[in-house]
Amino acid sequence: MQRDIKPGNIIATTLPLRAAVIDFDFATWNKASRDHMKVMVRYLAPEFTTLKDAIRNLPLQHTLPNFGLSADIWSMGIAELELVHG
Repeated sequence: MQRDIKPGNIIATTLPLRAAVIDFDFATWNKASRDHMKVMVRYLAPEFTTLKDAIRNLPLQHTLPNFGLSADIWSMGIAELELVHG
């Protein structure tokens, strides 16, 4: 998982049409992660949006839902919309 997909982390060319994701500082090879503080709220999947604000007030032993590949797919969709439509 890249965990920080946003327009600033996508580079593209027009001829031929290609795109690549860059900046893997927050990336992980794990299939699931409980580190929800990496992604900007604007690109965060809806199931984690309110959770990100609530995390600061949760006790350390509280179980958080896993952040998975589907969250990166959501972030990519939002970033693509912004790149195409401004």
